[in-house]
Amino acid sequence: MTNTEKGKRAETYVCSWLKTQGLEVTMMGYTSPYDLLVNGWRCEVKMAPMKPNGKWNFNIHRHGKVNELEVDFYIFVLEDVPYCKASIYLIKKAPLSCPTVEISVRSLIVRHSQDVHNVKPLLEKPPPLVRAPTWEEISDKYLEGIEKEGA
Repeated sequence: MTNTEKGKRAETYVCSWLKTQGLEVTMMGYTSPYDLLVNGWRCEVKMAPMKPNGKWNFNIHRHGKVNELEVDFYIFVLEDVPYCKASIYLIKKAPLSCPTVEISVRSLIVRHSQDVHNVKPLLEKPPPLVRAPTWEEISDKYLEGIEKEGA
């Protein structure tokens, strides 16, 4: 199974689980900057198996660049959790402002336990999406500025 197929499988599992929690979920297309639209929140699903060192590593960056402008939450899927039959879903608010996230069993218990399977933040109403200006709007404002300077 390719990484893309594994990622799509994780998105499908998370989508199904969120729906059982009473949330409205839409899976987004491949070209979307986020994976799921959950009650209006833009969510990126990241999946990782536990490494031999006992940690999960998640890449936030794409090609070395961190761009979190179009993501409201990350849903980390921790696979191969010791003594657990199912994966653990860790829900974290964006931005994280780091290229990678590493989670150990210790940090999962000490630092992240309040975020395990916690859908409460996704139940809140998201802020309205602000539309980016079109190229025409930008060029019109630029031309207006030039006209005012020349007057």
